[in-house]
Amino acid sequence: MRLLLLVVFLYAAPLFAQDVVINKYRNGGDNLIDTVEVLVVRDNFDLRGYILRDFATSGGFNSDSVSMGSGSYRFANSQFWQRIPAGTLLVLPVSNVSVQKLGDTVVTVGLDNSVYFTKSGAFDIATADMVMIKRPGATISGTSGSVHALSAGLSIATVSGITPLLRTSDNTGTATPYALPDNPRGDTTDYNGNRAGTVAQARFGLANNPANQRFLDSLRRLRAPLTSVQHEKQLALTNVRIAPAPINNDCTVGFQMNASGTVEISLVDMRGHARHLTTAYHAAGEQSVRVSVGDVAQGIYFLVVKTGGGEWREKVLVVR
Repeated sequence: MRLLLLVVFLYAAPLFAQDVVINKYRNGGDNLIDTVEVLVVRDNFDLRGYILRDFATSGGFNSDSVSMGSGSYRFANSQFWQRIPAGTLLVLPVSNVSVQKLGDTVVTVGLDNSVYFTKSGAFDIATADMVMIKRPGATISGTSGSVHALSAGLSIATVSGITPLLRTSDNTGTATPYALPDNPRGDTTDYNGNRAGTVAQARFGLANNPANQRFLDSLRRLRAPLTSVQHEKQLALTNVRIAPAPINNDCTVGFQMNASGTVEISLVDMRGHARHLTTAYHAAGEQSVRVSVGDVAQGIYFLVVKTGGGEWREKVLVVR
């Protein structure tokens, strides 16, 4: 029983860990474009409904609203944002640039692109400012619902009580427009406290330093094999459902096929070792497949459902 409780705790722990953080941002000023770089920490992360916003400091953070000179962008209810792999860097300039991808590690898309974001107010990073990610369902005003924040040029008293928060005491001015972590340890602790600064030059879509690169690499190793970030129109597989959860000896995998094709289902452990469960051809429409996991050890796995048009991964718990 103690072992089972420990496994359940480890399975639930990521729900309370840092899921997504701000890896750096740029105050565009007069000549550049305000840009925010977001790092996805939790694998298979669903960003739909999350809010990215900046702040106007004149009225105080707890009561601040978008009408006071700040603005926000909400991640659209699009399948594009539904399953983002761990270690993905999202480069988000204040522009309407279309989606650009560098392999499966960097995605660039403009915040003013209405397909992927809903805009409110006037997002404009200032020399002394704070950029925050907020949970779905949180109000845009104030700091309630914060997931992570990065500030520059603000006093400790101004940002008191906001956590997790990474802050730098210097401004993001024209000479040093980039705010970013020092990344001394190469883990999530780099994104809380005062270990940050502003610099004259930084490159989006890349690690901040060697320790940050090690952190990105460690996150990317958590992914199930053959990960892909697919646009919803390219997917041949949608609405994947797994029941029961947790799994004992077997489970039913339901899914919607947009077109007929071959579906492969496998179970991948946390070290990346895959166990093939079934491969079969399915017609378009609603499908249901029964698979057995009775011969695998108790623990945490990824159930991987793969077609020629994409791949879905769901973290599952096998209990005995």
